[in-house]
Amino acid sequence: MKDDARLELCEKLLQEAVYQARAKSGGFPGGAGAGCGLGPPPEARGLELTEHGRELFGTLFPAPPSPTRLARISELVQGWVGEADALDRERNHFLRAFRTRHGFDRRAYSPAEAQEFEAGLARVNAEASARLRTTARALLDG
Repeated sequence: MKDDARLELCEKLLQEAVYQARAKSGGFPGGAGAGCGLGPPPEARGLELTEHGRELFGTLFPAPPSPTRLARISELVQGWVGEADALDRERNHFLRAFRTRHGFDRRAYSPAEAQEFEAGLARVNAEASARLRTTARALLDG
């Protein structure tokens, strides 16, 4: 399998870990408690993956990883779950602050406000994508 394809599968695996952690904790979206509208941080339970996540893991690592390698994979996955939660909170904070200043109706934004809105979201999303890619590379590199 080509490196780009493995990297993409690894990114999907990391996202599946986030989905599973959120499902386990019931923490996203709209959970109670954290004051950000995102609810409590998701659980990071190692490699408890969705069925799709387990399929991706098996494709990425057809031979079972050594215990040391598996521990490193688990550490990176758990770290990504927390990082993804922080990035989602950053996105939510940006949206809340922008909407507080300019309102919720995007149709009422001036062209400059619409551009500011899109640029702010693009910045947060680009950071999330870059950090996901970095974590995926670390996962593949060992």
